[in-house]
Amino acid sequence: MSKNKKTVIILLIVAALIAIIPFFVLRGAEFGGSDDAGSQVVEEMSPGYEPWFTPVLESAIGGELPGEIESFSSACRPAWEWGFSVSSSADFMNARSSAK
Repeated sequence: MSKNKKTVIILLIVAALIAIIPFFVLRGAEFGGSDDAGSQVVEEMSPGYEPWFTPVLESAIGGELPGEIESFSSACRPAWEWGFSVSSSADFMNARSSAK
């Protein structure tokens, strides 16, 4: 087995352990999101606070998005951003090389 293949396997195992270990070490812990934590802090600081903005999509569908849809969009956003940045970088480099 090549050195690169061993390194990749070791890194995959380490990544899996980093993702799995907290569930066993922190049994019974709640893994809530930052939106929930932020809402709780705002409620503690200003009990009568009313949000001044309602998201457009929530207004259109008449309620909150299902959790699965929110999770999916949050997971896809970095991929879209990465794709955009790579595409923009490639276009920039292509424009620079054709200008010469």
